[in-house]
Amino acid sequence: MANPTGPCWSLLLERPRTRSAELTGRAVPTAAGVYAWFHLGEPVYVGMTGAKGGLRGRLGRHRGAGRDLSRSSLRRNVAAHLLGIPTTVSRQRPSVVSEQDADVVTAWIRDLEVAWVEQPDAAAAAALEHDLLAEWQPPLNRAGAARGRVV
Repeated sequence: MANPTGPCWSLLLERPRTRSAELTGRAVPTAAGVYAWFHLGEPVYVGMTGAKGGLRGRLGRHRGAGRDLSRSSLRRNVAAHLLGIPTTVSRQRPSVVSEQDADVVTAWIRDLEVAWVEQPDAAAAAALEHDLLAEWQPPLNRAGAARGRVV
């Protein structure tokens, strides 16, 4: 896998990382921001949020353990990568996968690490995410997942 380069990725790669299984809600800010998930030290997914609940709410949805994958593109893309469940299926609301499949997705995400950069508002977060994806696209972002480039 190619390593991400560029000033935006440098900013995110320098941020402290926390293992998903050890992340507590209070440790995550409610501000807008951009985040990256890492598998075995390599970034595999980047996203942003400016919605109510900010980073805390969005990361919580990605870490969720339910059978509905429709509210987390990370969970959908992990399901596609690990289990071959098409995102067209898991995107439907509510998407319901088997409990066993949901457990596989949840366990994989619990082993990831996450880092984030707070932003002043949704527009700034969207601009930073755009710049990150222009510099380098992680394998589990939609286009990368469709090409099958996964760690």
